[in-house]
Amino acid sequence: MSDERGFYVGYLEAPPAHARFVKRAILVLMWLCVVGAGVSAWAMRHPGEAVWDTSTPRMFEGVLRESPYPMLETEEGVYLIVRIGKFGAQDRVAGLADRWVRLEGYLLERDGRRMIELLDDAGAIDEVSGTPAGSEDRQDFGEVSLRGEIVDSKCYLGAMKPGDGKGHKPCATLCVGNGIPPMLVVHHDGGGKDYYILATDAFGAANEMVREYLGEAVEVRGRVVERGGVRFVRALGIERR
Repeated sequence: MSDERGFYVGYLEAPPAHARFVKRAILVLMWLCVVGAGVSAWAMRHPGEAVWDTSTPRMFEGVLRESPYPMLETEEGVYLIVRIGKFGAQDRVAGLADRWVRLEGYLLERDGRRMIELLDDAGAIDEVSGTPAGSEDRQDFGEVSLRGEIVDSKCYLGAMKPGDGKGHKPCATLCVGNGIPPMLVVHHDGGGKDYYILATDAFGAANEMVREYLGEAVEVRGRVVERGGVRFVRALGIERR
């Protein structure tokens, strides 16, 4: 044929016009992919300055509290305690309430809220001698209504980035269902945030109470108490916004 466009046969060399078209199309598609990736990265919200330091286990020492969730009260403040994976640590700390203990695990931290991911080793938690545990010091701030999102605290404090939103709901449901403390994140118009660990009115674990509301905008009515710098909401009711 004299026409350079020719007639394309799959097992023969492509006609010049077809080859030029394919090359141009590939270049355009590659350019669009690069631009699309850049736009997606630019539009993605910042996950926050959460830290999950799994480089080296650390040692922590203080008074262990079992309710409403496992926590360690230290001179530096209070650490929530969870297990490796999507599990709370209730079974690991049973019987050690108000005892002075030494824990080994990894640190999770975000905006001053801290958590210990306890190692699976049997020796990762030991009762040791220390200052006798006194009564739990709680400060009562009265009844409030708070609007925010309920997240699972482990993912939000660093295990996932981001660890909130509807896209994270299935993971949060699994984590909270397995005993990880639920947390209410309240955003302010000026850009700041407040954090509250959710408990029942009787100051027990609220995991079952909050499961259907995870990853959604909610309003929580309850009583705020503080212990060791950690604020809790003793929830009386939860509604979707």
